[in-house]
Amino acid sequence: MSLNNGTAQPPVSTSHPLPGPRAARRSGGGRAKASQVIAQLRAELDELTATEPDATVEISWRVVE
Repeated sequence: MSLNNGTAQPPVSTSHPLPGPRAARRSGGGRAKASQVIAQLRAELDELTATEPDATVEISWRVVE
């Protein structure tokens, strides 16, 4: 398949197998009220810790208007 013309698109897999019974999210983002973000982050990190206890994570945040 050539990708050099304006209509060509690479094939995209729509199947994403999950390892084990349930895979924890490995990344995320979005916007939330400051009062809600701590509980959401804790839940996501608890889930990640249960499946990948030695994972290294990077956390950043910023206030958006």
